[in-house]
Amino acid sequence: MAHRDLKPQNILMNNANRLKISDFGSAAEQTDRKKDNSCTPAYASPQQCKNWDHTDKCDVYSIACILFQMLVG
Repeated sequence: MAHRDLKPQNILMNNANRLKISDFGSAAEQTDRKKDNSCTPAYASPQQCKNWDHTDKCDVYSIACILFQMLVG
């Protein structure tokens, strides 16, 4: 299952310092990857922007964007 809308607002930290991902409203099964294009443009992969197949690799791209933003500010 791909989340399809990872952004800093969807990553939460609980009391045990564990990260949790929330807001699965736009998540889709692998068979329904091209349902819609409801993503945050700042963290969207090129595949999402062009409305191609949304795979787990799109989520990896979004996480990399978030980590880069955390490192450089």
